[in-house]
Amino acid sequence: MRKTALFPGILHVLKNPRAGDLHGVRVQNAVPMRTIGLLFLIVYCLLLMFHDLAGNDLWTSHEARAAQNAQRMLDEGDWWLPRLYDGQVELQKPPGFYWLVALVGETRGSVDRLAVRLPSAIAGIAVVLMVWRFLTADGRPLAGFFAGMMIVSAVHFTSSARVGRIDMMLTAVTTAALLLLHRPTWPRAAAAGVALAAGILLKGPIAIVLPMFVQMLRSVHARWQVQPLGRAFLVRSAFAGLLGLLFAMPIFVAIDRATQGEFFRVFIWYHNVDRALGDAPALSSYPFWYYIPRLAIDLLPWTPAFLAALLLFSYRSAFRVDRIAYWGLLWGVGMVFLLSLAKFKRADYLLPAYPGLAIFVGCVGERWYRETSIRLRRAASIMTVLGAVGCIAGWAYVRTVVDPPLAASRDQDEFAHHIREHAPHPQEVLLFRVESHLLAYHLGRPICTLIEWHDLNRWVAQPGTHYFVTRAEFVAECLQYVHTRQIEVVAASEQFTAARPARPLVLMRTRN
Repeated sequence: MRKTALFPGILHVLKNPRAGDLHGVRVQNAVPMRTIGLLFLIVYCLLLMFHDLAGNDLWTSHEARAAQNAQRMLDEGDWWLPRLYDGQVELQKPPGFYWLVALVGETRGSVDRLAVRLPSAIAGIAVVLMVWRFLTADGRPLAGFFAGMMIVSAVHFTSSARVGRIDMMLTAVTTAALLLLHRPTWPRAAAAGVALAAGILLKGPIAIVLPMFVQMLRSVHARWQVQPLGRAFLVRSAFAGLLGLLFAMPIFVAIDRATQGEFFRVFIWYHNVDRALGDAPALSSYPFWYYIPRLAIDLLPWTPAFLAALLLFSYRSAFRVDRIAYWGLLWGVGMVFLLSLAKFKRADYLLPAYPGLAIFVGCVGERWYRETSIRLRRAASIMTVLGAVGCIAGWAYVRTVVDPPLAASRDQDEFAHHIREHAPHPQEVLLFRVESHLLAYHLGRPICTLIEWHDLNRWVAQPGTHYFVTRAEFVAECLQYVHTRQIEVVAASEQFTAARPARPLVLMRTRN
């Protein structure tokens, strides 16, 4: 029986570094190098993105909101209007992400930490594999491996894949659309339209604005190079965008009608137009250059590699003939530029640019590796291995040393359990001037949210004993202004956390 050897292909390249780009390199009975790279990327993704994914409690406000919205979908069967546990309709985002969380929660019996985070983790590994597959199919497995490694180990991409946020799902669908539209046939344009529709249902208009902007830049750049892409490229790209709108708009119209126009006013206008123009008074505005230092931090440990690739691309004409590298650079830098025009900025918004930047670095890195000396090749290989091991060690340190104190300061589970011991279901608990979606998730329904003093007085004036939660700084005012026979402090949230919470909360009781 013939035996298959795993390492001869690697040994052949180390001994013969000028053998090419590793594409098609074989030693008799050896595993193809592209297979080795793919297996490495998959294992690496599983270690960084999936290991202990549900270890910590829900981390962000968005995670807790997603958990509430998805659980109510399962409980009540209303999948069109996501609602929080206090009955408020969720108008900050479209329902697409909550549908995914609810589907995962349905398979698990309820919405838990894993149900909230699994869609993001799957989207993260999908981005890595899509970029690897695109470059490998183009005959560039080494570029695909470099690009995949950059994506999976960039510090902000890894952390975002472990959190239940919409931006990672948006990154997956925009990546799929742009890869399909690289050489758009009609079937690929139709598939890209489906991906764009999914993005609109996940995040809104930005899901179609970003890919279409990249396609426009690519077309303008090709004309500038006197190599126009042709009318078919523009027509099929436009067809994909129009198809995405046609698929998504009926759902948006239905939601807007169900909310009597509030969906358009809150989501489309406030959370898109006002955010972009800086007209939302509750949101901060940032300077145009904000994303430059932000990206330098979030791309670590690959920031030096990106800067080196830019220098090589700028000063060596041989690197500029690489059209795929050019496209990746247009993709990444174009998205960063467009997002920089908006006044309101968040690091998560840059995630759709990462695949383009990784394609650029992967292609330049492959060409440099093929053309450089044997000694530098070996040094680069050693640095890549050390970097991969260092990333795993770094994330292990974060998970075991850095995260536990932060998680302890945000924990609301024990406090919520104590509240429900005093006010068991189905008694309603009030959150007064408190926006703690995590506490609301752990409390479960029924809960109520109020912010005005007269509403609080009316609520506690009802017969019986009532419990409400407020922030510690409002306790003195509550004792002074709540008009009831008796009001007292029952417990504080810091009694139930291993670290002092960032915003201490207090449980209070009133009796008429």
